[in-house]
Amino acid sequence: MDQSTKRDMPLGRAKLIDAALLCMANFGQNGTTVRMITDQAGVTPGLVKHHFGNKEGLLVETYRHLNEATVTRIADALSTHPNDTGRALESAIHALFPSDLSDVDKMRVLVAFWGLVLTNPEFSAVQAETSSHTRRLFCKLIASHDSNPNSAGDIADGIIAITDGLWLECCMNPTRMTPKKAVQIAVKLAQEILRLDRI
Repeated sequence: MDQSTKRDMPLGRAKLIDAALLCMANFGQNGTTVRMITDQAGVTPGLVKHHFGNKEGLLVETYRHLNEATVTRIADALSTHPNDTGRALESAIHALFPSDLSDVDKMRVLVAFWGLVLTNPEFSAVQAETSSHTRRLFCKLIASHDSNPNSAGDIADGIIAITDGLWLECCMNPTRMTPKKAVQIAVKLAQEILRLDRI
C-alpha cells in the first residue's frame, strides 16, 4: 500500500489492507479467507469486523486505497513537468505501472478487483470514482496544451483505455508483455494520439 495513505489510518487497519492485497495476489478473491488475511496481518479476526464489518467490506476498502494511491501517483507525476506535455504524460503513464505493483502477481490483484466491479455495486462505485478522478487529471493536462481542448475527454479516454488494455495483456501474457514494455508502448501511442509535435 502507498505509504502516504497508510500514515492516515490505524495500524491494524493498514495491516489488514496490506495482508488482503498479498492474499488476493496469491489466492484470488475466492481463495482468500478472513482467517488467511488476519494470520498474514498478525491480528485477530475481530479486527476485520471492527474496521470493515466483514470480508467484503475489507476488500472494498482495499480496492479503494489501492485506487487512491494510484490517483495520487498520477497527480504527482503530472505536476513534475507542468510545461512539458510529453514528459508529464510519460511520468503519468509510469505512475500507472508503479514499482510496488510491477510484478505480474501483484498486477493480477487489480484484475481480480476489476472482475468484482462487474458484479458488485460497491466495487463499481469505487471504480467509477477513481476513473472520474483519473480522467479529470488527464483532461486537464491535455486541455492546457492541446489546440482543441474540446477533444480532451476523448483523448483522455483513449489513453486510459490503452493503459488498461496493456495491464490486462501483462497479466494474461506475462512472457510476451512486461510492465516495462507496456509503459514504452503506452507512452508511444499516447504521444501519437496527442500529436505532441503539433502542440
